[in-house]
Amino acid sequence: MNNFSPISERIIKYKVLEDKKEIKLSNSSISSVSGKKIKDTDEIPQVEKVGLEIGKQIMQARLDKKIKQSDLAKQLNVTSDFIRDYENGLAPLNKIILNNIAKKLGIKILY
Repeated sequence: MNNFSPISERIIKYKVLEDKKEIKLSNSSISSVSGKKIKDTDEIPQVEKVGLEIGKQIMQARLDKKIKQSDLAKQLNVTSDFIRDYENGLAPLNKIILNNIAKKLGIKILY
């Protein structure tokens, strides 16, 4: 016999490592231990992006050094698409990654 209940009755539990709160996910809503409900229709928080200004700094430094996106990507062990997203300001802001890019290009990125 199957011990699983129908999907509509199942509740999946997750541990959130960042704030160490347990949340329960169901088909229609998320409810935290504190009891606050977040509906499926609630807005998802936006992730801060690198932005065009920083992207232009990276691109200009790369072009000044006559380095291709693919070559910079190989040096950083990432894909060319990854570098493109940073240069276009579309990548999530990550100061560690930005510092690695800055080191490879010999620049200081102001953010």
